[in-house]
Amino acid sequence: YSSLKKILKSQRDNEWKLEDFRRQEVEAWIDFAKGKGDKAVKRLRVVADKQDSNDPGGFNVPAREMLADMLLELHKPAQALTEYEAVLKIAPNRFNGLYGAVTAAEMAGDPGKAKTYYSQLQKNCVPQADRQELQRAKVIAAGSN
Repeated sequence: YSSLKKILKSQRDNEWKLEDFRRQEVEAWIDFAKGKGDKAVKRLRVVADKQDSNDPGGFNVPAREMLADMLLELHKPAQALTEYEAVLKIAPNRFNGLYGAVTAAEMAGDPGKAKTYYSQLQKNCVPQADRQELQRAKVIAAGSN
């Protein structure tokens, strides 16, 4: 009974953390939509840092990847690339993380990194995959822009 009680408490704690993370993510995106980009980035960075250190699981899109996406939207590609690279250390084969890193590297003027990430993205997918991002990956990985 005691161990079952501990398991249930742990599950409740994780559900609460997940709910809290999601609420904070939503609040950050609301700030972003209201034109409060700096406040949104600051708020989302706090969530990403907490999630990185104490991930209760269950995230479809990691907060750090959301932060990177937000920085791209704010035309801060170098900062976005740093965040995408942090995501890729935790989840090295995330399609959106890789494609975001490609986009950020291109926008930041680093075609070498863009090509590296495109190659990785292409390698992770089956040859028949036809997503638009992969079509572009084939061109970039071949060395033409």
